[in-house]
Amino acid sequence: MSLNINSLTTGYGQQKIIEQLSVEPIQNGELVAVLGPNGVGKSTLLKAIARLQKYQGDVSLDGEILSQLALSESARRIGYLPQTLPQATSLVAYEIVFSACRAVKPELSKSYIEQIIEKTFSQLGITHLALKQLAQMSGGAATDDRISASADSRASIIIT
Repeated sequence: MSLNINSLTTGYGQQKIIEQLSVEPIQNGELVAVLGPNGVGKSTLLKAIARLQKYQGDVSLDGEILSQLALSESARRIGYLPQTLPQATSLVAYEIVFSACRAVKPELSKSYIEQIIEKTFSQLGITHLALKQLAQMSGGAATDDRISASADSRASIIIT
């Protein structure tokens, strides 16, 4: 797996936040940190990679240009964990992860998704969070739950 970013330009309206960014290919298993002061475009870059932000240039995964794929296919390949999630939801962790799996892989049976969720929660050591509402979780626990949702979707890349 290789993620390539070439000549990426993005921003908001007429204001360019990132201009002509190219990055060395990111290979399978690499952990990459995007560092910088507030307001320089770190989150904007990650949103662009996940196709949640319009951009110009090319972002490709294993040679396939993501902007040429259906959004649903991009979502299958890239798991995006925003910095914060709405806390007003009454959904419990299990429901959030189940919904993420169903959205990304609608062809999977309910029982198979449940098996995947139980295995992933167990591997991450968060089975105690399964029936807890997101609004009642600490920030770290909520992040663990969102990571579980991305892991269960079997995304090639997880962006957070």
